[in-house]
Amino acid sequence: MEDVIVGKIYFLLVRVKIKYMEVQILRRESTGLGAVNTFTDMETLAKFEIMDGAPVRGECIPIRLFLGAYDLTPTMKDINRKFSVRYYLNLVLLDEEERRYYKQHVC
Repeated sequence: MEDVIVGKIYFLLVRVKIKYMEVQILRRESTGLGAVNTFTDMETLAKFEIMDGAPVRGECIPIRLFLGAYDLTPTMKDINRKFSVRYYLNLVLLDEEERRYYKQHVC
């Protein structure tokens, strides 16, 4: 796979004192039939440090993540109601008081 994730993060208004930011690629696999017999496994495939330090208002951080180094499979949703694989992009912000803020996107 030679796909690339491209994007930008803009800081229009900074109220939280951010000290660290990262992007994670997560894979969630679900197997089983019904709500009782379902087994779900969440695995972090990659972590990318985007920023270390406080951002300035109006700052723009470009992001380019090359996916060729990772063993990714197609997203499969409810194959015969027994199996599914989903990928997530997770943006994690850490402030000076060690609180974490998340933004998750389903791929």
